[in-house]
Amino acid sequence: MLNEIKQDEAALLKRAETGDREAVAALVALYEPMIRTRFRVSFDRHRSLFDSSDFLATVLRRMDWLVTTGALGHDALEIRLSLHRIMLDAITEYAAALGEEHELTEDLLPPLIEEEHADPSEVAHAVEGLDLTDRVIVFLRARGLKHKVIASALGLRAPAVRMRWVRLREHLRSVLQ
Repeated sequence: MLNEIKQDEAALLKRAETGDREAVAALVALYEPMIRTRFRVSFDRHRSLFDSSDFLATVLRRMDWLVTTGALGHDALEIRLSLHRIMLDAITEYAAALGEEHELTEDLLPPLIEEEHADPSEVAHAVEGLDLTDRVIVFLRARGLKHKVIASALGLRAPAVRMRWVRLREHLRSVLQ
């Protein structure tokens, strides 16, 4: 069953890379459980039964707009990242509509950033030197996503993402100290 889902995902991503709107809609439908879960985790105490459906519709409309304008991206990684970025932006906007601040990030290397010698431009420079996949992992972890979700977005296995995160944290600590 998992292999069938991965094959479906790969086929949909391949079609989405060419700008196929229906493939993008089917891809969002494939990711629907993950999208709804992320929404529920963020707003469990405030949501009504229809809020996650509205949220999913917002994500779908924005993905469709990216396809229509040609801004979706042309490879699987860009498409997955677009979906995650849209989802996180929509969560932030929903929180603002509730009149509350909703922090999506977790502390990225908290002891280093709080030290006086760890200036934000140094942190940005340290991340900039990483390869694309590692930068994406750092970005998504800083936005609060779990290893399993990041793995799904990047087409990797969760243990691989977890191990890369451990290595990345150590690397960034050594660069910033």
